[in-house]
Order: sequence, then structure tokens, then C-alpha cells
Amino acid sequence: MEETEFIYAIMYDILLGQLAILHLVMIGIILWKLCIETSFLAGDAEKFLMQQQSALQSAVTQLLSKKKANNIDDLVARGDDDPGESSI
Repeated sequence: MEETEFIYAIMYDILLGQLAILHLVMIGIILWKLCIETSFLAGDAEKFLMQQQSALQSAVTQLLSKKKANNIDDLVARGDDDPGESSI
């Protein structure tokens, strides 16, 4: 598994349980770059993300609120792939 996929898999497990990893792309890219820049190994990346769980969950909650969605599935169902603008 490539490092990028590994980071997404960790975030998937931490935040959303059974939901698709696709929902975390925006957050994942930022954290993936941070992990690469600081030369984290696989175990270190997992520890880092676990320590950031609260911040990650907060970011997802803020995104859902901004988009007026109840859950990430709502965003995906309406085809909302732009995290910066509301489609409503």
C-alpha cells in the first residue's frame, strides 16, 4: 500500500468507520503533505492522525454545517464536490 493510500485508510478508520475514503480527500491531502514533509513513518503517521482526531472531526463537522448537510453521504448524494461553496 502506498503512503498516500495508507494515510487515507487511517483517516477512514478514525473518522467515518464504514463510509468511503473519497469523503476525506480534502483533509487527507493536507495531512498527507504534512506527513511527507516531516518524514513520518507508517506508525508515526497513524499516531499523528490519532492525536489529531478531534481536529479532524471538527473540520468535518464544520464542512457539514457550512454545506447544510446532515452527513457526508448527503454531500456525495447531491454531487457536492466543491468544499468551498454551497450548492444550495
